[in-house]
Amino acid sequence: MANLILLVALFLLVLIFISIKLKNGKQRLLLWLGVVIGIPLLLVLGYKWAVWQGKKDLAAATQQCNEKTLVDELTLYFSDFPASDFRDSAFTIHRNAAGVVLDSGRQAIVIDKKEKNRAWATYFYKYPFATNDVLEIRMGKRKYVLTGFRLTVLAHGAMLGGPVAHGCMIDSANINGKRTPFGQNMLITWEDRY
Repeated sequence: MANLILLVALFLLVLIFISIKLKNGKQRLLLWLGVVIGIPLLLVLGYKWAVWQGKKDLAAATQQCNEKTLVDELTLYFSDFPASDFRDSAFTIHRNAAGVVLDSGRQAIVIDKKEKNRAWATYFYKYPFATNDVLEIRMGKRKYVLTGFRLTVLAHGAMLGGPVAHGCMIDSANINGKRTPFGQNMLITWEDRY
């Protein structure tokens, strides 16, 4: 902030110096009118251009996400489960669309919080999988079958206008046949009936 104030003060000093060097009042008036009208006009045009460029970049990123069929990793959050359901891992079976098993075994679980006999945990599947693959996760006595992954652009608003895209993220998936949005992450609570 101090740098911005210093730049504005320096700019005003240069303008005052130029005004003093100008010969007549008409030239001074034209200079100050140009500054008063030109700077806001440049700011508005710069903002409009940033919004237009952001929309253009978002459309290109959306097209790229629509064509992408591979998900790099998956993070799920399990909330308010019986603590006995969590060990240090969950059994996972990864199948392709034809039903061929591509991977099976235990995947890491991090216990985030424990209260009495309830627990909250984070599940990580760090192997790439296709959006039409099937992930079956066995957590305690429950089984979750995840299918039909959809991807969307990960974007946020920029300070100077327009959205800024940051790649693709999972938008939603079917859990045991029920369409579930991901939002920032996938949250599965004990009360959810899938």
